[in-house]
Amino acid sequence: MKFTEKDISDLVALTYQAALNGTAGWREFLTEFGKIGDGFKTFFLIQDCSSNAANGILYDGFDPEWIEAFEAYYASTNPTPVDTLGIGDIKTSSMMIERSEMEASEFYNDWLKPQEDLIGCAALTVNRSAGQVFVIGSSIRRRDIDEKEPATVKLLGLIKPHVLRVLDIQKTICEQRLLLSAAAHRPAETVGIFVTKGHHRLVYANDVGASLLREGRVVRRDEMGRFRFSDPADEHAHQAAIPAIVSDMVGEVKCFEVSAGTDSELVYRCKVTPLQACDVLPGALAAIRTGSAGLNVLTIEQIRKAEAPVQTLASRFGLTRSEARAALRVANGETAKEISEAHSVSLATVRNQIKSAMCKVGVRRQVELALTVFKATNR
Repeated sequence: MKFTEKDISDLVALTYQAALNGTAGWREFLTEFGKIGDGFKTFFLIQDCSSNAANGILYDGFDPEWIEAFEAYYASTNPTPVDTLGIGDIKTSSMMIERSEMEASEFYNDWLKPQEDLIGCAALTVNRSAGQVFVIGSSIRRRDIDEKEPATVKLLGLIKPHVLRVLDIQKTICEQRLLLSAAAHRPAETVGIFVTKGHHRLVYANDVGASLLREGRVVRRDEMGRFRFSDPADEHAHQAAIPAIVSDMVGEVKCFEVSAGTDSELVYRCKVTPLQACDVLPGALAAIRTGSAGLNVLTIEQIRKAEAPVQTLASRFGLTRSEARAALRVANGETAKEISEAHSVSLATVRNQIKSAMCKVGVRRQVELALTVFKATNR
């Protein structure tokens, strides 16, 4: 396999075009990459670090039916330890797993071998985010390994700084689009941004979001790797918000507030909005054929310390934070329905919170609850 300076120049030019053209641009890049390799199969892949499942793939040279089988099942049978990959790593398959181990696997015998014995591979890791690894590379036939693997590693090394730069540009542009999509008009550096599919499948998290996940006080991954709010009441509000936006108008935003645990004074505003176009996904995600169906943008930003009145009511009367917040809204003249909508919880839940608050405070009517709350919080 030989490549010229013009080959490299053309490939780099396509890389920068992809920063603006998204999926279409990366398709052109992969096609040109395959031509330089004299027809080998190329891919831009997202894999889950724990399960190896494919969370999105863009490709050139593969039969679509084989890719469908890969996404549906065979990706998870790949014995290659992708969780060890770091951004900027360029690895061949033999660097990551013994050839004999690969040859004994279901992945090789049922997926690689029937496709012209594609046991060779060279790939560049371009990103890691939210427990996923993003790689650009090529699959190489056994008979071509000695010639093409070293040459592909060299080629990937030459274009690596340009690819990483382009993805960084895309990340900056697309995160701003996500913020606008979610109506969060604040700097990206202060807002946790998540893209989820349904309630629990996490597709993307920006740096702030990844930090929130690591801390685990507001959001976390459960033992099955699913995305959740750490507090059950907050998770309930999140789940209630997602079905609510399905039938709403494009751009409709559902908001709710959460605190970082029962003992925390920090309050976060959360917004959920449907994602309408896959090409606004950040960084490497802009290149992946995920489609936009069922995708939502969730933003989380710290807005203030918890209100002193909530703490006052909680400590004086033994109310939970939810009961204290409901009682304060009653004192402000809000109805149970208005409180329900503000907190994204059911009307029955709010009524139970108010009833429980009245019992703990020692009153029988809401007007008495309002008066007691007013006196307790306005000394």
